[in-house]
Amino acid sequence: MDTTERILIVDDEDKVRELIKLALAEEGYLVETAKDGQHALEILTADQAFELIITDLMMPGISGLDVLTRVKSHLPTTEVILITAHGALNTAIEALRQGAHDYLTKPFNLEELIHSVQQALAYRRLKLEKEDLLANLQLQVSARNAMVKAGQRIVTVLDQQEVIHTVLEAAIEIFPQVELVLIYFKVTETELKVTGLTGERVEIPISPLTDTVIAEVLQSKQTLYQPHWLSPKDFSFSPTRQAQGDQRPEADSLATEERLLVIEPMTLAGVSLGALAIVSLRPAAFNSDYSQLLTMLANQAAIAIQNARLYAEARRVDELEALSEAGQALNRHLDLQETLTTTLAITRSLTGASIGNIYLYSPDSHRIGPVITLGEELILSDADRRQSAEIAWNLLKHYEDNHHIEQEVTVINVQASPTTLTETPIDSYKILTWMAVPLVRTSNPPVGVLELGSEKSNSFSTDDVRLVQVIAAQATTAIENARLYEEVRQRLKQLAHQQEEILRSHRTLQALFDGITDGLYIVDRHLRIVAINQAEAKRLDRTSESLLGQTCDTSLWNEATSAMTRIVLNTFETGSEGNWESQTDSPHRGPFTDRDVRTYPIFLVPTSSNFFRQDEKDAKVSQVIILAQDVSEKRQLQASLFRSANLAAVGRLASSIAHQINNPLTVVIANSQLMQLEASLDSPDYPIIQDIVEAGTQIRQIVQNLLDFSTQDSYEWFETDIEDTLEDALALVAHPLRKSNIEVIKRVDQLNPIIGSASHLKMLWMNLLLNARDAIIERGERGHVRITAAKSEANFIQVQITDNGQGIAPEYQEHLFRPFFTTKSPGQGLGLGLYTCRTIVEYHQGNITINNNQGSPGVTVTVTLPLKNDNR
Repeated sequence: MDTTERILIVDDEDKVRELIKLALAEEGYLVETAKDGQHALEILTADQAFELIITDLMMPGISGLDVLTRVKSHLPTTEVILITAHGALNTAIEALRQGAHDYLTKPFNLEELIHSVQQALAYRRLKLEKEDLLANLQLQVSARNAMVKAGQRIVTVLDQQEVIHTVLEAAIEIFPQVELVLIYFKVTETELKVTGLTGERVEIPISPLTDTVIAEVLQSKQTLYQPHWLSPKDFSFSPTRQAQGDQRPEADSLATEERLLVIEPMTLAGVSLGALAIVSLRPAAFNSDYSQLLTMLANQAAIAIQNARLYAEARRVDELEALSEAGQALNRHLDLQETLTTTLAITRSLTGASIGNIYLYSPDSHRIGPVITLGEELILSDADRRQSAEIAWNLLKHYEDNHHIEQEVTVINVQASPTTLTETPIDSYKILTWMAVPLVRTSNPPVGVLELGSEKSNSFSTDDVRLVQVIAAQATTAIENARLYEEVRQRLKQLAHQQEEILRSHRTLQALFDGITDGLYIVDRHLRIVAINQAEAKRLDRTSESLLGQTCDTSLWNEATSAMTRIVLNTFETGSEGNWESQTDSPHRGPFTDRDVRTYPIFLVPTSSNFFRQDEKDAKVSQVIILAQDVSEKRQLQASLFRSANLAAVGRLASSIAHQINNPLTVVIANSQLMQLEASLDSPDYPIIQDIVEAGTQIRQIVQNLLDFSTQDSYEWFETDIEDTLEDALALVAHPLRKSNIEVIKRVDQLNPIIGSASHLKMLWMNLLLNARDAIIERGERGHVRITAAKSEANFIQVQITDNGQGIAPEYQEHLFRPFFTTKSPGQGLGLGLYTCRTIVEYHQGNITINNNQGSPGVTVTVTLPLKNDNR
């Protein structure tokens, strides 16, 4: 016969060993031999897979009884037959007492030996089958007991997730060598959700089964049994890594090992609610009894899940009704105290809490205010009050630290996790469970904290938490409405008395904000904006939030990008401060016009102990501060000082000239007038005398114009003839115009006088005429200046001075009226002429524009002045 049963022959006589080996080999057994007891033990130590050992009793060293004792101690399922040439009754008894199956004396008959071997192996097989049957019986009894206990637990649970977890735990306890158990349950008709546990009770986030397999089971409502199922490669999960949140499959997948897969549909009244799947490493152990238990467990799971769903639906209906009633109660009044009391009464009623507290938060002082408490004659201990306040404060601080983005509920079991009051004995607390919910609205300062306390441990369920969260949101709105109502009521009473104070405070704050005009940036090495102040963001017509992270390029700094980038990168490289002063002759400054720019490095703090020494070679610049200081007012002040100084000098010169010229001029005019009176009209001297009188009068007018010009800082408002001011200005610049061979063309309509300062208007026209002359000279061709004055609108007159000079480059157009801006060569002008012209026009409440002529060289200056202004 063919058999895989192995036999070890131990005898110190070679012939006996070989004889027994040949006889048993002829019977189909796998036979090995050992020459003595020591040799036998070595073979057994290296290879223990022998079903039978035939050993001689009397051997040198280790005897047959010693081998028997060692085998029964370490290999209890291996049978032993003893043979000996010196048979004795007491020896046989001792051998059988120590577990030998048979005892043969030499010489023995081979048929007798073979019969004994067959009896020993048959006995061994029966004994193993009996042990397996007993073990299986015990497993079945244990599985049925576990099934009964699981059924008792399942029917008492009404939370769906808890039902599912209970079923998974029960499956691991009931079925043999479960590697994975999964529940697939329908969320909707088309959506399945899976929850699974490994045999080590570690939850897995993904399913090794395809949706198609589950869908077939749900549709057929039949059990799927695959005893030789090969799992996908990403099936095996490490319990340790799962516990640490690592969901990646192990590299050493067991995909090549066959497993048992059983999927049992969970049906109720012919409707599939889901499926229960089991993966086991023992396909043969899953017999019909386990199949029945799986069906029973799936049916109980279906009933429990459906009950949980119905309970959840009923509870949701109750909650909606409770929330509706709570909303109506909270919105019924606007008194703050009634709102707080109503909130506490509702939440205590719905959750069964022993006591309720509301802490109100003051965002101004960052403190929690008075606590409103509602309880049924429950007097809190000092430890309870301290813990209640501590929980409320920690919850508000957590909300503030997380930038008002979440409403996190805190549930504390005092017995399991007391807060910082660890030195306080547990029996000092009357409240064993606290639930705290922040009264908040997204992105707003918190209103306060709603706390509920229970004298029982672990008394608040997840449904209680969800319900209180909704009521807390309603209460937050009601409290804010009550506060707003009270605030409005108080404001209405005090508005008359506070209006002026509010306006004054507003003006003060506005003045402070308006006064902060300097720009401030912080940029990184990639020229990305890390921080920017509001004043600069507003000047760039952006918000500071939108500019964070933006690269400083031409889209932001325009034509100033190249110069600014060079300065900032130099500060990064050298670690030294940079400087870009506002220049009078540089129009290419973009948003940094009229601004002095300075850069300051921010160093990385070295990790060494010498971090205070920034000249260390390891000190690196991590960021750069850019300060753009507005110097426009400074430049205007300088312009005013220059102008005042020049006018003072001109005034002193004009006064001296007037004194030196007017005295002899008076004599000349007086004598010429006397001579004119004495001479007859037909005298040949009369025209000469007449010319002397007119020339003297003209000289006196020139001197007076010079005196008027020197006093232009003082505006004197009178009715002024525009044509007269133009004539006087032309008289002052007539010589330089003639010298430059410039023709003046003047067309002035009959105009009503305006309210103006004549000396300043003369200064205005004179500056514009001299600028026209300079532009014509720069162009290098024969020039002309056209002056027109006419009424433009009902109450305005318009004066235009047009030349055919060089014109204005487009990049200079927006800088023309800036103080100290000039396109002339150094030393040819201070850049104050047009700035002074605009100042004079603005004092007259008028407007001045300068534009290039269309189709011809030169520019046209247009001055619009009102006939009347508020200066008189």
